[in-house]
Amino acid sequence: MNYQEAVEFVKENQHRIVSFHRSWNNSMYIYDDSVQVWNGKGLDRIYLGTDFFDSFSFKVDKNTEAYKAFKAMCKHNREVSRRRELKECAMQYAHHGKLTAWRIALFLKSRTIGEVEAYHRLLKTTNFRSKFRSSCCTQLLSFIKTPRKKRKFPTPLSPKQMQYL
Repeated sequence: MNYQEAVEFVKENQHRIVSFHRSWNNSMYIYDDSVQVWNGKGLDRIYLGTDFFDSFSFKVDKNTEAYKAFKAMCKHNREVSRRRELKECAMQYAHHGKLTAWRIALFLKSRTIGEVEAYHRLLKTTNFRSKFRSSCCTQLLSFIKTPRKKRKFPTPLSPKQMQYL
């Protein structure tokens, strides 16, 4: 696509363009520019040429329906990915204390990313070198086993324990 064709394409399809990308081409020492265009169901990547955005002022319009649909799709994909990771984590650690994967996944779903990573490291450890980490793991498992209404504390570990993990 030559420069004039690329300019016309961008002007005609600006309402459908959701992002632009610039990648460095080491072999030719130039930038390769492309845009992502929303086609109603997904994205199409269109290559515009080299150093296109240097000579053409362009901004993605974030108020278009295409951009909003693109952002909704991204949010949905992130949520699906997080649920998949939680399910895999839960299936992996369901053998601990005869817990069901569903109960572990339900517990992890309501936690922050930092907490999930800390709990993940605790649950994957089989041989603890310190009694502290072993007791934290036992405390975590007993917290998960306890029904929500009967729990004494809102979190399985104190802030000080989380800090040391």
